[in-house]
Amino acid sequence: MKFFVFFTAFLISITGCKPRIIVPVSVEPAPIESSKVVSFNVNLTSTLDTDGAHPALLAAAPELDAQAFNFTYQWQISTDNSTFTNLTGMNAQELEISQITSVAAPIFYLKAIVTAVSIADSADTRVGRTASIAAYRKPVIQINLQPQAIISHTSDATFAALATSTPSTELSYQWQKSVSGVNGPFEDISGTDATLVLDNLALTDHGTFYRVRVFGAHGAEPVTSEAAELSLIPTLSVSAPGNIAVVENGTASFSVTASATFGASVSLQWQKQESTESGDTWTDIPNATGPSLTLSALSIADDNGDKYRVIATSPGATSVVSSLATLSVTDAPPPTISIQTHPQSIVISTPTTTFSVGATVSNGATPTYQWQVDTGSGFTNLVGVTSNTLSLTGLTLTDNGKQFRVIVSGPGGAVSVHSDPATLYILPVVSITNPPADQTATAGVATFTVGA
Repeated sequence: MKFFVFFTAFLISITGCKPRIIVPVSVEPAPIESSKVVSFNVNLTSTLDTDGAHPALLAAAPELDAQAFNFTYQWQISTDNSTFTNLTGMNAQELEISQITSVAAPIFYLKAIVTAVSIADSADTRVGRTASIAAYRKPVIQINLQPQAIISHTSDATFAALATSTPSTELSYQWQKSVSGVNGPFEDISGTDATLVLDNLALTDHGTFYRVRVFGAHGAEPVTSEAAELSLIPTLSVSAPGNIAVVENGTASFSVTASATFGASVSLQWQKQESTESGDTWTDIPNATGPSLTLSALSIADDNGDKYRVIATSPGATSVVSSLATLSVTDAPPPTISIQTHPQSIVISTPTTTFSVGATVSNGATPTYQWQVDTGSGFTNLVGVTSNTLSLTGLTLTDNGKQFRVIVSGPGGAVSVHSDPATLYILPVVSITNPPADQTATAGVATFTVGA
């Protein structure tokens, strides 16, 4: 359907002058869209007026015989409303703006030159020019690059769209978000560029949709892009459990730390490598779903060389397998014996005395004891003296100078150790059998005697 904008040109007669065409100024309130057609009617009148007269001023003028003139038309165009050039081939009373392709600017200005030539006298030629009128092609916006779906493993994502218009005009953008699926509803968000940058994303943003509305100047109809989905997939990480070496019958504890982006929950499952006829396979360890795996009562025959690993999973994320850890079980080293308190040398003058020792075994076992004596030719065992205390009775001066020590032993192959030697010193006991008697001195001399 075509729309018409009419200009009316009037042929008037001025006293003393040749009648001429008066074309009124344009009263179009807004630019004419490219889908419209500009045209005008030409009337002949004898009313005196000047160029640029409003048609209302000439409405009452009596019409002359318009059949006495032939009319020709030449449309002109300008991009600055100052310098006009002819539009080649545009010579009809009607001008369809959409046919104008010689100017790329979205807004331009039009005039029409109207020439009336008398049929009876070709020398009688009258020329008029319309006032300029602004016209524009209504831009059509195209989205050349639609926003693309994004799968992000981090807390930021970027959507982008590329739009152009024909003819070119200024474009603006408004991004929208839907939390209810691809069909919306969509709400405006803070994004007014061709690129939408999202940061600080959380798992609550997973499955949301984004689209952009593009607006243009000069009456362009806004267009809406396709909706693109944002998928947030957590990234998992798990530390290496590390190899462990323990002694037989000991305990081993493997441990890892695991985490996921977006603060997603992480589940763990420990596995053990099993050797079968078809090869090595990994099997889940029942109830081993924590960050630590503790193994006890380990043996060389059953556990040495076993391999372990842990699998970390999170909803929607790709599972991550830790590096494997090897368990080494070795022979337990023999316990060691430590003497904390050694027997001490002693000086006595009685026939009895006691020596003692304090000792422990590293594996907590109870030590055993064997006391020894050295009478001058080396240490020999004291038969039956096997406690941590050595009690001696009936000692005489013949026992003076003897040395005593203890051999401490333990189970499990512990190496026996002996204490430091302790020396027994015996002092003789003196008895006075004949004490001195009282004497009376004569001539200044007295003699005392004693028997022991």
